[in-house]
Amino acid sequence: MTDLSKHPLPALMLDSCVPLNIFKEKAAEANLDIEHVRTVWPPRQKTGREDHDPGDTLIMRYAYLKKRILITRDNDHIKLSLRDKKPNHGVILILGDIGAQKQFDITVELLKKHGSLVEKGHALIYVDPTSRVDFSKFQTHLSSKYKTLEVSPTEYPEIAKDPNIRVFKTPYMIKMDARLKNSQQAQKRRQQQKNATLKKVL
Repeated sequence: MTDLSKHPLPALMLDSCVPLNIFKEKAAEANLDIEHVRTVWPPRQKTGREDHDPGDTLIMRYAYLKKRILITRDNDHIKLSLRDKKPNHGVILILGDIGAQKQFDITVELLKKHGSLVEKGHALIYVDPTSRVDFSKFQTHLSSKYKTLEVSPTEYPEIAKDPNIRVFKTPYMIKMDARLKNSQQAQKRRQQQKNATLKKVL
């Protein structure tokens, strides 16, 4: 069993397509901070509906506001973060015909290796190598369509060690980084002006 207590992991928001029971069981044992669509938006008792999904946009917005990495198996969240430039706190998309236990194990390993990068606002796509479904066309499409956003091994060497992942900078993260850089530069200029003024006075 994976010992999560030795590896503090980022807080997670689990999409409706991610199995709740296995994550809830394992998370409780290791005090992993998770929320799931079904717990945030419970079933509608009066109508008897079992649809717990309020929509991709609202789910991503909630994860962003709560500062949680969104774990999903739905590539629509990648479109929201890359194409539609929606605010996010990081997205991990897991692709492949894999069971609940393996989904949990893969999620933990990805978080251990790349969690600190993803929670800065990156989108990580993982394709299980044992999957019977071929996702190579999807990966090629992403790499082609969002070529300027894809993180290269030069920027992040860990990518070269794992051929099963693709990592992308999200436009929202790029915008926030630019704002932070501009703010730091402005602060530096103000300090330089202040020092120059003090030097004249002295």
